[in-house]
Amino acid sequence: MKRTLSLIAILAFTLILGGCAAMFKSAPVDPAQAAETQKMLESKSFTFNASNMMPLRGGTKFLDGRDFFRVEGDDFTSALPFIGRAFSIPYGGGEGLSFESKVSDYRISRKGDHWIVTIKVETNEDNHQYRLEVYADGNAYLTVSSRERDTISFNGGVTANEK
Repeated sequence: MKRTLSLIAILAFTLILGGCAAMFKSAPVDPAQAAETQKMLESKSFTFNASNMMPLRGGTKFLDGRDFFRVEGDDFTSALPFIGRAFSIPYGGGEGLSFESKVSDYRISRKGDHWIVTIKVETNEDNHQYRLEVYADGNAYLTVSSRERDTISFNGGVTANEK
C-alpha cells in the first residue's frame, strides 16, 4: 500500500512538472519574420515604441504609447521619459532622453533567438548607450545607460520606418 502511494505521488509529480515545462517553451520562430526583422535592423531604419519602463529605483510604470526612439541611417531621435537619479546635469533637468543626435556607433549581433543592437549616441550633456534586444516577432527590451544618469529599461516593440 505504501509503495503504491509512493508510485502515485511520483507519477503525479512527474506529470505536474511536465505540464509546467510545456508552459514555458517558447513559440517556434517563423523564418520569414526572422529574416524581415534582421533586414530591418541591418538597414538602420526602425522605431522602438515603449509600452512600459522600469527605472533603477522604483517600480514599473506603464506608458501611453507616445514614447519612442527612432533610427534612420545615422540620424537618431529619442523621445523617452526618464525617472531616476542624475549626477551632473544642467539646471532644470536638461534634455534627459528626449533629443536628436547622430549615431556614433551601431552594432548588431545574433544571440540565439534574438538580436542585440547596441547604439551609442553623444549629446551636448551626456553619452548614452542604447542596448536593444529584439525578437523575431518584434518584441523588444531596451536598456539605456548614460554617463550622468541612472540606467533605465523599457519593454516595447520594434517596427520598420515607413519610407
